[in-house]
Amino acid sequence: LSNTFFQFKQFTVHQNGAAMKVCTDACLFGAWVAREAAGLKQDAAILDIGTGTGLLSLMVAQKAPGLIQAIEIDPGAAQQARENVALSPWAGRIDVQQVSVQAFKPEKVFDLIISNPPFFKQDLLSSDKRKNAAKHSSYLSLNTLIESIADWLSDTGKAYLLIPHHRLDELLTELKRCGLYPEQLLHVRQTTVHGYFRTMICFTGMKTQELKVQEMSIKDEDGVYTMTFKSLLADYYLYL
Repeated sequence: LSNTFFQFKQFTVHQNGAAMKVCTDACLFGAWVAREAAGLKQDAAILDIGTGTGLLSLMVAQKAPGLIQAIEIDPGAAQQARENVALSPWAGRIDVQQVSVQAFKPEKVFDLIISNPPFFKQDLLSSDKRKNAAKHSSYLSLNTLIESIADWLSDTGKAYLLIPHHRLDELLTELKRCGLYPEQLLHVRQTTVHGYFRTMICFTGMKTQELKVQEMSIKDEDGVYTMTFKSLLADYYLYL
């Protein structure tokens, strides 16, 4: 496959055939998390589960302080993430490790955990095993992911996930089972005339506030990016 790339104001994310592609909803999620995480302490510990090309780690590093541990099961994607990190201004703050969630054994807990996990469930599998690992929960179930986050999240830490909207109830059930509490939900739709297709969620190990629910559209009914979308991504996109 030919090299593809996503140009940002301060860095470029390359993708050379790795299973996880750079997409709009992932960029939107990264911008949302980075904005929320901007107030982290300088020595904060951050974990990016399933980093793919390293996109989320790079976006969060642009706004939030702290050291980022990024893990990725696919060797090709992990190598691409390392290369993207090395070319960025934040190479000294992001460490990419090629390892599965199941095999990852951190020696500390994390103040912030982020993940755009494999989310297609009971869909037809591709003949490409790398794409399956990136997109299907057969390699990482939702309950395994949430259990791991519950173990690795600090007492005052926050975790952020991007999931398909239709799996929200399943996720909320897993959070309750693991003693975790949702704080924010952001429902996302492609345009103002479409239904929700993604939900971004923030959750913690302690219930500190009532659940805040919001919504946003990427584009309006005329196919033009909404002001909400543009304001969130303005610090990242080179062309918007």
